Amino acid sequence: MQQNTWLMVAVGLAFLAGVVGVLALAGVLELRFGKRARALERQIGRVLERPATAMAAELARSIELRLPAMLQRARQTPLLRGLELLLLRSGSTRHLVELLGLLALLALVGLIAGLLLQAGWPGVLLAVVCAVGAPLAWLYLRAARRRARFEAQLPEALDFIARALRAGHGLMAGLGMVASELSDPVAAEFGTVFEEVNFGVPLGEALSRMAARVDSRDLDFFVVAVSIQRETGGNLAELLGGLAGTVRERMKLAGKVRALSSEGRLSAVLMTALPFVLGAILNFINPEYMSLLWTTPEGRQTVAVMLVMMLVGSIWIQVLVRIRV
Repeated sequence: MQQNTWLMVAVGLAFLAGVVGVLALAGVLELRFGKRARALERQIGRVLERPATAMAAELARSIELRLPAMLQRARQTPLLRGLELLLLRSGSTRHLVELLGLLALLALVGLIAGLLLQAGWPGVLLAVVCAVGAPLAWLYLRAARRRARFEAQLPEALDFIARALRAGHGLMAGLGMVASELSDPVAAEFGTVFEEVNFGVPLGEALSRMAARVDSRDLDFFVVAVSIQRETGGNLAELLGGLAGTVRERMKLAGKVRALSSEGRLSAVLMTALPFVLGAILNFINPEYMSLLWTTPEGRQTVAVMLVMMLVGSIWIQVLVRIRV
C-alpha cells in the first residue's frame, strides 16, 4: 500500500515536471520565434532614429511584453529574482525561461532515473535534487570565477579612470575608456553603465545596478566613493588612485591567507573523498559485504546518516578555513 502511494506521488510529480517543461519550451519558442519577437525586431528598426532615452524606454517595455503574463508576475518572487540575478552574475546570455525549462527537464530526468533504478523514495528525491542542483552549482561557480576576474581587473580600471580624470576628461569619459580599452568582464560591466547613463539612467542608479550584478565588496567601495564625491565634492582622481592601491593590498593579503589555509582546504577534500574511494575499493574486493549498505533498511539508514554528517563536516571545515580579508 505504501509503495503504491509513493508511486502515485512520483507519477504526479513527473506529470507536474512535464507540464512545467512543456510550458517553458513554449515560452522559449515564443521568445525566439513568436509574433512578439518578430514585432520587437520591427520595432527596433523603427526606433533606431529616435532619441536614446525614448528608444531605451520602448525597448524595455517591449522586452517585458515578450514574457508570458504568468512569468511576469512570478518573476517578482525572491526565488525567480535570485535565479535571474544568478544568470546575470554568471555572465550567461540565457533567459530565465530557458533556465526554468532546463531545470524542469532535469528534474523529470532525475525522477524517471530514480524510478527505473528502483532506488526508493529517498533515492528518487536525491536524484532529482542532484539533477536540478548541477546547473545551479555550475552557474554559481561560473559567477564566482567571473567575480574573481572582475576583482583582479578592478584596480587597473580604477587607475585608468584616475588617469583619465587627471588628463582633464570627465568621469563618463573614463568609464567609456575602460569599456573600450580593457577586457571582459570589467569592460562589459563598465560598458553597461556607460550605455545606461547615455540612455538617461542616473549615474548612481547605474552604478548600483552594476554593484548588484557583480556582488563584489571592492566594487561597492568604488560605488560609495563616487556617490559621496558627487554629493560632497573633492578630488575624485586621488580618491580612486588610493582605492586602487587599497584593493591591490587587500588582494595580496587575501592571497597570503589562501596560501596559509590551503592545507585545511586540501584536508577537507581528502576527508570528503576518502569514504567514497574506500567504499569503491571494498565493493570491488567483496561485493556481498558492501551490498548490505543498500540492500537492507539498516544499511540505507547508515548511508543516509553518513552522507548528512559528511555534508555538515565539509561545510564546517569550509567555514573554518574561509577567512574574510
